[in-house]
Amino acid sequence: MRDAISASGGLGEPWCLDGANAVRVGDLLFVIEVDDLGWMVTAYVIDGGEASPVAVLAEENTRNLVRALTDWLRNVAGPMSWKRIKPGLYSSGGYLVGQLDTGEWFAEGPGVDRCFDHKCDAQAACAAARS
Repeated sequence: MRDAISASGGLGEPWCLDGANAVRVGDLLFVIEVDDLGWMVTAYVIDGGEASPVAVLAEENTRNLVRALTDWLRNVAGPMSWKRIKPGLYSSGGYLVGQLDTGEWFAEGPGVDRCFDHKCDAQAACAAARS
């Protein structure tokens, strides 16, 4: 876990939660569980005193844990990087921005689900929802 934090540019702070390793980045908490079958990272959104699970990433190969956690930390704490899936549809992490037949742009993902007149406004709404 500390390797992932170091590799991600120092993003996040290590925690220990009920004997499990965890990393906190802003209002997100990543709980890391490793056993003989592989590893699992669960992301929780912290709102006040409540933590709600929002995503899970798991794999059998424990060698990929540091890379996966590093990528997740960079994606969450760093600037959003949009990838074009096809013309008029873009993704960044768990967020989608796309153009509707009406010409409006939708923003979809944790904390955002609405339409905008411009793509840049939809992407800005995703960035605001993420932080």
